[in-house]
Amino acid sequence: MGSVEGMFCIECQKKLAKAFKDEFGSNVSITVSWEKGLGIVSVPSDGKITEADFKRVVEKTGFKYGEIKKTSNSINNINEATLFLDKNPGFLTLKTF
Repeated sequence: MGSVEGMFCIECQKKLAKAFKDEFGSNVSITVSWEKGLGIVSVPSDGKITEADFKRVVEKTGFKYGEIKKTSNSINNINEATLFLDKNPGFLTLKTF
């Protein structure tokens, strides 16, 4: 899960989700929330996406990369992401309006 700055609307969210899907394929679960400033890419246990890969896609799409928080549990939707953030304080997401 990574923080992403610069998303302002649902179209931004769709753009980043498509970029992740195009880059990493259909074997990953992708959740993007412009309201929370988050991009979540869940990778199968046999797959690997590095922080550099995540950052490259975010920046290539025109947004600003914040930081990554890794988890061994799959996060499949924004509600699960919110629960994860509640249990793991210190992960700050910022949005610019």
